[in-house]
Amino acid sequence: MRKLDRSEFVDLDWIPFVFGVLVLLTLRQAALGDLRGLVDLVALTVYVSVFAFARYILQLYTFGHNLDPSAPVKIAPFMPVILGKKQLANFTTYGLPGTGSFLLAIFTIGVVTLAVVDFRRASRMASATQLPHRVQA
Repeated sequence: MRKLDRSEFVDLDWIPFVFGVLVLLTLRQAALGDLRGLVDLVALTVYVSVFAFARYILQLYTFGHNLDPSAPVKIAPFMPVILGKKQLANFTTYGLPGTGSFLLAIFTIGVVTLAVVDFRRASRMASATQLPHRVQA
């Protein structure tokens, strides 16, 4: 693969701020607690999670297909493994998520679960407060 250049990873500069905003929005939601804010938090959290994972896959693809022509070992362009194990020439490569990926997954699953539970609770309360319809004969 070609040499890694820090300037190509611009997302590493702004992703901490995005996670900071997610934490602040989560704390705001915990304090105010309305369903609309929770839906907004879920949408933003899912978007950030999917975007970060897609960006990771794009970087793997880019570095696996733009190989260094002066490298001592010549191999065909390839897609590095995302999750699991893969054989590449005489090398076995592994791809496993790190601690940050696990924490983001737990956070995203937690926010989505809270939204589903809160939405169900709100819909049950709304249906319980409706007046029953009278049947006229």
